[in-house]
Amino acid sequence: ASLKQEPIDYVNPFIGTENSIRPSIWEANGGTYPGAVLPFGMVQVTPEDYHYDTQFIQSFSLLNHISGYPHGSSGHFQVMPFSGKYDNQKKLGSTFQHANEIAKPGYYAVLLDDYSINAEMTATEHAAIFRFNFLKDNSNGIILHGIDDVKIESNGKLTGKCRGYYFVIEVNNPAIKIQINEGEVVVQLDANVKGVLLKIGFSLTNVEKAVNNLNTEIPAGEFDQVMLAARETWSNVLNKVIVEGDNEIDKELFYTALYHTYLTPQIISDSGQPK
Repeated sequence: ASLKQEPIDYVNPFIGTENSIRPSIWEANGGTYPGAVLPFGMVQVTPEDYHYDTQFIQSFSLLNHISGYPHGSSGHFQVMPFSGKYDNQKKLGSTFQHANEIAKPGYYAVLLDDYSINAEMTATEHAAIFRFNFLKDNSNGIILHGIDDVKIESNGKLTGKCRGYYFVIEVNNPAIKIQINEGEVVVQLDANVKGVLLKIGFSLTNVEKAVNNLNTEIPAGEFDQVMLAARETWSNVLNKVIVEGDNEIDKELFYTALYHTYLTPQIISDSGQPK
């Protein structure tokens, strides 16, 4: 008997993240991404420009990934935690090992070796939530870049735009210093801060709708609740088709392909509106 009982447990989001040995008109790029997303979600939170054998993450991106197209893991709105002194975006990035990486429908996690940071992420339709655990006593922080018109609101939240999307950013830890540069935000954390939750909501309508989407979909900001809700959403979708038989590889391929069919098109309306 298989230990894998449910359709969701057969999904392998790493399938398609490596180049094919047979180049085509679409290049050899598999074009899928391993990150967290809901069915047809506006937000897809994944390592930017991910290739399975590269084992280097420059940043995580949240918007405009088209699964299955060449460079489908390349997107917009970049986020990256760091440890030590921040210099510039080009020097950001960390190696990692696949043994310390997890990808499931609605959840992605990786240990960033160069920074000693454990990064976890999950998503709702219009929002992403990161949980960063800083394993070193150091000058730690988070960079957000590829963004415009950033403002600090009176309630401490950050708002702005990214390629037609409006966004709101919330950081749950008050022990921070925020610096806004052109096209980027540097969130500097106190040395004693070991963990941070970062929430980001989006809308194509306006900032108010981005705030509403975030508050509606991640009301308490509890990471585990959002992650479990994402798993339940995917289970409900994938359970519509039950594959019988003993071929476990065929089940993995089938349910991963079924999963991939739910990544496009992407929702553009706001929470509570017709899709």
